[in-house]
Amino acid sequence: MSRAGAGLRLALATAARTDRRRLLLGAGLIVGSGVVGGSFPLWSKYVIEAVLDGGAGPAALAAVALAASWVLAMGMSNVGALALYDVRDAMDITAQRALIRATARVQRLDGVESPAYQDTLALVRAEPDCLSRCVDAAAWSACLLLQTTVAAGLLATVHPVLLGLPVLAVVAFLVGAWYQRGAERVEVATSGDERLAAAQFTLALDPAAGAELRVFQLPGELLRRHAALWRSVVGRRVAAETGAALGRSLGLLAVSLGFLAALAFVALLVPRGRATLGDLLLVYAAGQQAYMLTGSSVLATTRLYRLAVAAGRHHWLAEYPERAAVEASPEVSHRSAPAAVLDGIELQSVTFRYPGAERPALSGVTARIPAGSVVALVGHNGAGKSTLVKLLCKLYEPSSGGIAVDGTDLREIPTDAWRDRLTGGFQDFARFELRARESVGVGDLAVLDDLARVRAALDRCGYGGLERELPAGLDTPLGAVFPDGVGLSGGQWQRVALGRSAMRRDPLLLLLDEPTASLDAQAEDDIFRTYAKLAATGAADGRITMLVTHRFSTVRVADLILVLDSGRLVESGSHDELMSRAGVYARMYRAQADGYR
Repeated sequence: MSRAGAGLRLALATAARTDRRRLLLGAGLIVGSGVVGGSFPLWSKYVIEAVLDGGAGPAALAAVALAASWVLAMGMSNVGALALYDVRDAMDITAQRALIRATARVQRLDGVESPAYQDTLALVRAEPDCLSRCVDAAAWSACLLLQTTVAAGLLATVHPVLLGLPVLAVVAFLVGAWYQRGAERVEVATSGDERLAAAQFTLALDPAAGAELRVFQLPGELLRRHAALWRSVVGRRVAAETGAALGRSLGLLAVSLGFLAALAFVALLVPRGRATLGDLLLVYAAGQQAYMLTGSSVLATTRLYRLAVAAGRHHWLAEYPERAAVEASPEVSHRSAPAAVLDGIELQSVTFRYPGAERPALSGVTARIPAGSVVALVGHNGAGKSTLVKLLCKLYEPSSGGIAVDGTDLREIPTDAWRDRLTGGFQDFARFELRARESVGVGDLAVLDDLARVRAALDRCGYGGLERELPAGLDTPLGAVFPDGVGLSGGQWQRVALGRSAMRRDPLLLLLDEPTASLDAQAEDDIFRTYAKLAATGAADGRITMLVTHRFSTVRVADLILVLDSGRLVESGSHDELMSRAGVYARMYRAQADGYR
């Protein structure tokens, strides 16, 4: 199925799900108005013939019928448009929800990081209402098509050769559509540069980047890059659209010449008695209608095609989660996550390479993490620490090797079931702009509204004072999205994220990936010691706590330290064991300790 066809089907199906009754009413009235409007030339013929025959009564009746058809066509189109407007308004919300659901079904980060996915998503965000506008365009295109068909039928009643005029209109449409497809291809080809330009624009206005932008005098550079990207995008798109407009103009010119030829042909038939003045008026009215409708039809169908292609991107995104799952290693069973970790987690020659990367982020990592242990990952930036954490979260899959939990390959455990038993705090934490209690509570949706659980979570991560710091306590809205929202410092937001990580009471795996980067060294040490104590209370179910940090003074609480360097595991052991070996860990530890003196 072509993307345009898939998009049109999706748009109509979405409209039907949203409000089938109003859809049928609105589309039916608009399409019906085309049939009624197409009868104008016929009533015009009856009026002139009645006048020429001297019949005042028939002439008056024909004039009333002409006026009534005009009023009826206008009324039907207006009421139909209002009905479709209500459907369109609701459709936009339906389409947004569908897009959120589709994105949420992409289980792994490499799926959402795919350039094809990002480019398609950028195009969809540029036209968020394309599904609803596609339905509107389809109704009006059908209306114009019927009106053109009626006009063609009326022309054929005068002489069969006049059917050449609507045939010419169809050819003009096909030419316009061909040119428009070329313009659509250019739009898709330039979507990557458009996304880069949008990123430059967003960065230039981002308050978080404001200080560095000004200190390093970067606004001018951003403006230069933004302008260069848009010159490229706009230049190619204008050239393509100009070609499409030229193609449409040539089609309209051909129809115009055909219209003049049709008038001349019928005018020659009148003196010979083979046509009447009423026929000439009918051809004039129907031909003029066909001429005007051709232009409108070309524009309407071209617009419909463009919107259908845009709607097709929604269809692509809706089906993308299934394709992404197929491209990744499929889950080979439906066993549940273990109730407890009895033995531990094994890393078996784990290698992972990011798409397009020259070298692997992890290479041949083999280690055993005992049940109930506190594990620390240390190493320089780019050593592979965060990548390993993401593999444990099933946000990526190993390129080779595997991860086993109590001897069961992690790929055999359904992703959702495994993640239900995880929790964590991350360096690139989200700032959920909700009420404070909700921003913490989303760490365990089942008890989102349990205020006591939220308070307990904040106490466990050492931030019980948050409630006292906020003007309305934990009911205080956080962030600028609320008119009365309260802004938090980076450290406060990070502590809220830590509270979120403490909401689940019995996780099998607690992952703390640089969760205290915005806090001072003493605060980090206190928090890690708190989590180490919590890990001890969870030893009965084999809970594993994994800490990732650059500050070596905090990792002494760990039972096992894994030292990564350039994606490889170079050392492992306890703090005392690693210090006694005087290897990589000992050198890094002493170097950092000397820096604090």
